[in-house]
Amino acid sequence: MTPDITNPPILVHAGRCPYELTGTTDEEILAWTKKLRSTVSKMLTISALKYWVRHSFSISSEEYRYICNRIDVLVKEPKGYASFI
Repeated sequence: MTPDITNPPILVHAGRCPYELTGTTDEEILAWTKKLRSTVSKMLTISALKYWVRHSFSISSEEYRYICNRIDVLVKEPKGYASFI
């Protein structure tokens, strides 16, 4: 598959996350992810999402670690991401 260089994956997005993640349930994590990918970029990678969790929860908190682990389980990389690797 040839990568779409006009729409590259975003590994770490610059700036503050536009939406706060307000909870730790799977439903809240998935809704937050869907909202970000539909309004910011469909090419937000798992690493970008996990980076933005730190804007809602301290990186030294249990919630932060839990949410990042759940993102690894629940969220798939954007379609076409593997072709850039």
